[in-house]
Amino acid sequence: MKLTTASLTLLAALAALPATATTVVAAPARATTAGEQTPNLRARFNAAIEELQKKAVARGATREDYQRVVDQLTAAAKEHETAVPSLAPLRQRAAARIEDIETRARAGAVDAVEFDALRDSLVDMDLEIALGRLKTAALAGKYTRAEYQGFLDAWTARAASAKDGNPELDAITARAKAALEAIEKRAKEATALKDADVSPLGDCVAEYRTVFAVRALEKKAMAKKATKVDYDDITSAVRSTSGEEMAKKVAERLEQLKTAVDGGRITPEQFAELRTMLMTRARAAASGK
Repeated sequence: MKLTTASLTLLAALAALPATATTVVAAPARATTAGEQTPNLRARFNAAIEELQKKAVARGATREDYQRVVDQLTAAAKEHETAVPSLAPLRQRAAARIEDIETRARAGAVDAVEFDALRDSLVDMDLEIALGRLKTAALAGKYTRAEYQGFLDAWTARAASAKDGNPELDAITARAKAALEAIEKRAKEATALKDADVSPLGDCVAEYRTVFAVRALEKKAMAKKATKVDYDDITSAVRSTSGEEMAKKVAERLEQLKTAVDGGRITPEQFAELRTMLMTRARAAASGK
């Protein structure tokens, strides 16, 4: 899928910056260290998911088939969770989505689009790993072009999974570009950066993930194909960035939306209100209000 204009601008601007790292090593099947290329979980598990999808759609997938993918994905994610603790909730959400697919497949209701959502979960995990490695290196005074490029690659993959022409996501991409430029500048001025130097980039990742999840939920809900895990994805994303209190408020709003969907009374305006609520929260958090 074609990247948005803002994403392409980000790519061009970042690629033009001078390199400071000397070596980029392909990701092995273990936890990586600073300076190595960020692992690509989506590419690593694409074949396994493709095979599971074929079996599931044909109603031929067994309990062992689903569990095998969960076990392999869990093991791969846990290789990085010591360095990137925030990866654990994303890994759990991916496992929950596989479980949801299995449940629906047994009822004969699974659709290939469910596996696209699973692949998106892996893209989110790749981005979280890249952000974690960049932050660790920056705070330790070891920030290099390897971490920079790893994050850029992961962000580009995240943007490529979204639709073109989405002004909300384009705006977040522009802010991510500014945050990366600020990190680059500070890294040249200081041996080690502070949390405050890196947190704006983390805010962009969290906001992008949340807005994308709402967009995905809206599309599926309007087609009457949304499942519990689709709603839970948004609550989990908000919980990880804004805490339990905000997550409860969002969960209440989502329950109202689900009731409207179930009753055939849902409208696009209701999802627009949810996005506005989340965007307002994110902007207030960014400004410290």
